Amino acid sequence: MNQCLMPQPIHASGIEILRAAGLNPLIGEAACRVADPQRVVAGIFRSTRFGRPEMERFNNLRVIGVHGAGFDNIDLVAARDFNIPVFNTPGRNARSVAEHAITLMFALSKQLLQSDLAARAGDMAFRFRAQLRELHGQTLGLVGFGAIGKATGALAVALGMQVQVLARSATQEQLAALGMQRADSLSALLQSSDIVSLHLPSMPQTYHLIGAQQLRAMKPTALLINTGRAPLVDEAALIDALQTGVIAGAGLDVYAFDSMAPEYPLLHLPNVLLTPHTGASTEQSLIRMATAVTQGVVHVLAGGEPQDRLA
Repeated sequence: MNQCLMPQPIHASGIEILRAAGLNPLIGEAACRVADPQRVVAGIFRSTRFGRPEMERFNNLRVIGVHGAGFDNIDLVAARDFNIPVFNTPGRNARSVAEHAITLMFALSKQLLQSDLAARAGDMAFRFRAQLRELHGQTLGLVGFGAIGKATGALAVALGMQVQVLARSATQEQLAALGMQRADSLSALLQSSDIVSLHLPSMPQTYHLIGAQQLRAMKPTALLINTGRAPLVDEAALIDALQTGVIAGAGLDVYAFDSMAPEYPLLHLPNVLLTPHTGASTEQSLIRMATAVTQGVVHVLAGGEPQDRLA
C-alpha cells in the first residue's frame, strides 16, 4: 500500500479520507524516519521542516500538502527542481485564528491572567489597582489583509473598534465598505494604533518587519499581537521594548524558538501573554484543514491539479 508521510497528526476526519483512498498514513516523527522511500508517494506537513535532503530520500514523492496557510517550512525551490507539486490550505483556519487574535486583545486589555492569579490568591483588592480598558473605541492596526486579517477586522468592527489596514490589495473604497480605513504606511499605522495585529506570511521582505525602530514608533500604551509568523518580529527588540515600557504589552502565538529555556526573558515578563501556536487549533478549523489537505492529496495522486498550488 502507498504511504503518506505525516510527521505531526491531523484530525481523524482527514485520516479517514486517506485510508478510504488506499493511502496508509505514517503518523509521527518516528514512523516517518523509518518509512520505506519506495512506498511514500505523498507528504502532509504542519510545521515540520521538509527540504532538499528529504526530497532526495523520498524520490517517489508525488505531492506535498501543507496543513494550513504557512509554507515557510517547505523548500519550494527544491520541490520545483524535483517536480513535486506543493499546495497549502489557506482560509480554512481564518475564523479560528481571528478569534484567537481578538481573544489575546481582550485578555491583555482586561488583564485576565493577572486577575485570575489575584483571585486565586484571595487578592480581591486587585480591582482597585488594575488598569483595564475596553476594546470598543480602540484603534486596531492590521498589518496584512488576507483571509485571517479580514476575519480579524470584521470581528473588531463588530466590537466597535476603529480598524485601519495596511495592505496593497485593498483600496480605500473596498475597506470603507467594510467599515475600515486604509493606512498610508506602516509608520503611520504604528503611530496611530492602540493595538497592532500582524497577519503576514514569513518571507524575506517581511523578516523582522517589526524591530526596535518600529516598536519605538508605537504608543507606550499600545499592544502588539502576533498570530502570524515569528520572523515578522525581532524578538530581542520586543523583549527589550516590553522590559523598558516602550509598549504596554504583547500577545504572541508564535516565537523565535520552538522551545524556550526556563530562563528565557519572554517567559518571565508580566506584560506578555503566550499561547503555544494554538490559534488554528479549534476542532472546526482542524476538520476544515485536514479535509482540505487530504482531499487535495488524493486529487493530485489521481492526476488532478492542486488548488492553491505553491510549487
